[in-house]
Amino acid sequence: MTKEKHQIEVRASRSALKLYQSLLMGEWKLDTVRQTVALLLALLRSGGVSLSFRWETRSKQHRKIKKVPVPDFASDGFRERLEELNEQADLPDVPQSLPSRRTTENIELAQLSTMCGALLDVQTIVDVRGDDGFLKDVQSLLVATCIHELLPELQAKGLHDEHDLLVNLIARHLVIVWRNEPGQFFFLQGSLLEYLGNRDHAGAALEAAFRATPPDAHEYLTRAQAVWSYFIEEGRLGDAEELALRLVRSVREDDLAEATGLLRDTYGYVHRQASG
Repeated sequence: MTKEKHQIEVRASRSALKLYQSLLMGEWKLDTVRQTVALLLALLRSGGVSLSFRWETRSKQHRKIKKVPVPDFASDGFRERLEELNEQADLPDVPQSLPSRRTTENIELAQLSTMCGALLDVQTIVDVRGDDGFLKDVQSLLVATCIHELLPELQAKGLHDEHDLLVNLIARHLVIVWRNEPGQFFFLQGSLLEYLGNRDHAGAALEAAFRATPPDAHEYLTRAQAVWSYFIEEGRLGDAEELALRLVRSVREDDLAEATGLLRDTYGYVHRQASG
């Protein structure tokens, strides 16, 4: 019999919303990860949950998520993409335990990694209500900043066990929280796959994210730009041009200038290729 999860109701204050926007739009650094962690901890406290951490060697076995559950209502195309990702996900092995770190810098990095993993795993412990959508948005920011900032730093400092565990916890988070929202699931999956060096499959995931996003969604242009950048970097100028033309016809009026800029940049790349 499955144990019913404790239900909490989180509330986002104006200051929390303002901080989130500032972190999202600002230059990402390792401190952005720390501030995002602090924001998530504050959100959980608003729901009566205070997380505490014991900084000691852990020997608990961590479960590796290898398969992405396919929702019953998934369309044939979405089901096919999930099944492909099940074959493509090249996650590192989960460490059996985490070693003690000696230098202050490494101890702080290891602790930050532990907090990130715990905060991405919240939905396995509690049923979040209230401003749960905002909490998920902040978790997405945490995923993105971990991929861009924390994971490379863990690798650079030789904290490979912490790195590998966090990669798996990010993948677990995507399965648990976003599997029924394909646009965000594939967008974050693409970022993780690209970080892991699986560039072709990352591009396929980004394309799937864009296809799953309606033109009136506020993420539409952002996801289109990610796909466009992938096409340009891969030299797929025809695909980039087709995408830019589609955007000019489909984006909201507020985004038309940016879409037109992508089309102009695309023609610039085409011209340089023809001239070179």
